[in-house]
Amino acid sequence: MEVTNLCFISKDVSLFIKNYLLKQQQVNLLFFEEIVFRKRVAKILANNNVCIDNEEEIIYFLNNNLNKFLHYIFPEINEILRNEFFWNNLKTFLIKIKQINNQVLFYNLTSGEELYSFCIMLHELQLNKNYNITVTCPSEITIEKIKQGIIITTAGRNYLLSFKNVFNYNSAEKYFDVKGKNINFKFEFLKNITFIKCNIPCNLNKSFDIVFARNKSMYFNKQSKQILNNNIQNLLNNNGIYINGSKEFVDNTFNKVGYCIYKKNEK
Repeated sequence: MEVTNLCFISKDVSLFIKNYLLKQQQVNLLFFEEIVFRKRVAKILANNNVCIDNEEEIIYFLNNNLNKFLHYIFPEINEILRNEFFWNNLKTFLIKIKQINNQVLFYNLTSGEELYSFCIMLHELQLNKNYNITVTCPSEITIEKIKQGIIITTAGRNYLLSFKNVFNYNSAEKYFDVKGKNINFKFEFLKNITFIKCNIPCNLNKSFDIVFARNKSMYFNKQSKQILNNNIQNLLNNNGIYINGSKEFVDNTFNKVGYCIYKKNEK
């Protein structure tokens, strides 16, 4: 069947997909900002030769490619040590933390670059034994991609310069396997990390000292931004640290203590 080449799916199709996934797959995507969702879905359907206004074709695709679908519609951070100003500030902040056995959550990761960056920082500061890391992802495809240390090549080429600007010297090679144009983060630095497939909001039977959720809420509608904020608040211990992006929603249950770093108020 000929594919309709449109930039957006219709509002009706958008609602159909969201309701179908919620009812049949228990996947809640109602939080997505509508225009962003309609554009992303139109692209993935067109790329897979699915007619964007044919419900039967869409259902067949979703039933057989759910992980692929979820992996695509969530945005990715695809640079090692992206935003050097942020990582330099985080480095200073981590050095001041004296607590050991810190529980860290990376919330709804869709690529591994931010996790890899944090692992590099912990090893460079010799703090890796003080931190236990849990990662939640929307799909099994994403989990396997991160476990394999996959880095998006074109964006990954700047990692040596970023490393030098954050750590003041150039010895990042030990963290990466470079084969031609392919760059992978070494598995040895990803040991003892717990991976969980989990959608938003994420309900886990434990609490954390630090939650990373950068560049998540910017694509959400107003109501969903508050739901995300409340979810992260519930996942944090008292005085826990919430790390987010520079243009994201944070309510008054958190106090800003650094660039993109917020501290949960005690109850």
